[in-house]
Amino acid sequence: FYSGTTGLKTGTTSRAGYCLSASAERNGLHLIAVVMGADSSNERFDGAKAMLDWGFANFETVTPQLDSSLLSEVRVLKGVEAFVVPVADEIKPLTLKKGESEKISTEIILVENIEAPCEENQILGKIILTVDGKTAGEVNIRSKNPVERINFSVMLLRFLKVLSKSL
Repeated sequence: FYSGTTGLKTGTTSRAGYCLSASAERNGLHLIAVVMGADSSNERFDGAKAMLDWGFANFETVTPQLDSSLLSEVRVLKGVEAFVVPVADEIKPLTLKKGESEKISTEIILVENIEAPCEENQILGKIILTVDGKTAGEVNIRSKNPVERINFSVMLLRFLKVLSKSL
């Protein structure tokens, strides 16, 4: 009888009293309430409802958004390609006290260059999410594509291509 209920389990024993585990979801926020040792069935339901109400009134789930233009290409030294495109892993939702979402800040730590070979999904850095100065999460930044190490035959082909254009 609670809006957003996703699960419920009751139990009663002479030693533990009336017990209840209840879960609910609203606006992406999932909460669990556990009541143990209540004196009556109504008391356990009222207790769970009070805890869930308090949680929904005081917390929210937010997913920080990242401006992908802040991720600049990473130079690849001795690579077949000069740059690799960095991409961030999925940013997971954060459960915060209401009003704290304005205090989320991001710090991007990204290597300036990397020596080939560069593997696909190789970690190039990370994004640190902070709320009010405290770390709330980290997200890896990875290479979108692999870059092979340049070799003599590739260099020779490039040289011949440039030479043929100048003739």
